[in-house]
Amino acid sequence: MELTKQQAKENLVKLLAKFEREFASGLASSFNEATTITNYIQPFLKDVLGWDVNDSAQVGPEHNVSRGRVDYSLKTDGVIRMFVEAKRVKADLDKHIAQAEGKAGQA
Repeated sequence: MELTKQQAKENLVKLLAKFEREFASGLASSFNEATTITNYIQPFLKDVLGWDVNDSAQVGPEHNVSRGRVDYSLKTDGVIRMFVEAKRVKADLDKHIAQAEGKAGQA
């Protein structure tokens, strides 16, 4: 079944509410990268953006690039369109910007 815009909006509201609850309780702050991927990133890709996270033709996990690896590559028609780099909830994202920019430029 194809994801409608309304379903995507509803799923996003639910996912954000879940995050806010888990963040406010302190639970989300203790999540490592793998748990963050399972609880937030995969549901966002699947239930909000409509990517089939189980179909390697659409979503490639741990894609290698010349300067390391990225957590996901998103593809249409066999062509990588973007990368997704996962970090734990409490990660300092400012320090990871250069890493993401460098990987994107090297793909």
